[in-house]
Amino acid sequence: MSPTIYDIARVAGVSKSTVSRVLNKQTNISPEAREKVLRAIDELQYQPNKLARALTTSGFDAIMVISTRSAKPRRGTLFSQKCYMRLPPKQKRKGLT
Repeated sequence: MSPTIYDIARVAGVSKSTVSRVLNKQTNISPEAREKVLRAIDELQYQPNKLARALTTSGFDAIMVISTRSAKPRRGTLFSQKCYMRLPPKQKRKGLT
């Protein structure tokens, strides 16, 4: 299992918030704390989860549709077309899928 920011915080002896500040390149952190976090990141071979990051920022341009249908709808099916038609105009203009 990949290490998380909680693992980095534990190894570095800092809070999860401090790890987050380092990862987000914020400046309100001491050089000593930053160095501890960076060492822990190297030691644990941490790689950020791009999907998780996208879900927590405004950079994820997708809308999930959950259905009770047993068949898997595919792009271009009548089901997916009906879902798209019900999107508010603002989401259609943004090209959300």
